[in-house]
Amino acid sequence: MNKILIATHSTMAEGLYNSCNLLVGNLKNVSFINAYEDEKDWTKQLDIFFSEYDSSKSYIVFTDIYGGSVNQRVTQYKHKYNFLLITGVNLPILLQCLLFTGRISREDILKIIEESRKDISLVELQEVDEENENDFFN
Repeated sequence: MNKILIATHSTMAEGLYNSCNLLVGNLKNVSFINAYEDEKDWTKQLDIFFSEYDSSKSYIVFTDIYGGSVNQRVTQYKHKYNFLLITGVNLPILLQCLLFTGRISREDILKIIEESRKDISLVELQEVDEENENDFFN
């Protein structure tokens, strides 16, 4: 089983969690941390998450901004624990990881990252003929 943590600035992590729960459900292996949401020390939640670390499982931690304070703090845990740290989290990559069956390897996550990048695109309107009016992707 893959254990997943989403850690972001403010409530983005919770929003992603809720979206995944709506689309996939059964998120018993997913946790989230809303960093800097209030005056509380959010890093204690990281300590709690890693205090339950089980080396027989694979861990994936998602953060929002590469080099941001949340990402920097999580990176410090890589010295002690073996996990995949992904930054620039978005809903498509989370969904792919949640739907992945089996233990995710470094090679698997690199493929998932590449696939998720394809989901970021500019949507431009095109002239629609009446025959294909209801086909969004034409």
